[in-house]
Amino acid sequence: MLANNMSQPSTSSPTAPDFCTSHSLLNLTAVLRCSAVLALVFLASLASLIPYYRTPKQDYSGALAYVEAQRRPEDVVAAVGLAASGYRGLYGPHLAFPQDIAELSRLQEGDHATWVLYTFTRNLRVTNPALLDYLEENFTPQASFPGTVGDGTIYVLRAE
Repeated sequence: MLANNMSQPSTSSPTAPDFCTSHSLLNLTAVLRCSAVLALVFLASLASLIPYYRTPKQDYSGALAYVEAQRRPEDVVAAVGLAASGYRGLYGPHLAFPQDIAELSRLQEGDHATWVLYTFTRNLRVTNPALLDYLEENFTPQASFPGTVGDGTIYVLRAE
């Protein structure tokens, strides 16, 4: 008696339009409708990617080009934190890569400006909070280069 009261599972797909699951898929009209819906979904998906690919994941080269255009020949350019990895390996092996406040302070000695590039503020706040505090207190923001990576904006700072 209990078995007679149980409902039977549904055999239709709740996500597909009726005209895509009809038994008459051989019907040319149904095939064309289904194809048109799928094409529209595909095009809508492609359109959503345009803003994502318009901006670089991280604009290391743009930030460095900005600094190179603004700096004087005697100025020092450094990258700290995770930005140091990208610049050391690919974009600016000629830059300075101070690890702490003492090394950065030594780079600031003399009659020149010091430029610093950094990214991933949250990571720098966790791994080297004293260095981030020092940057915020002693350097002036000059530019920022956003990217599509979360917290991946490249920041450009300068101190005289």
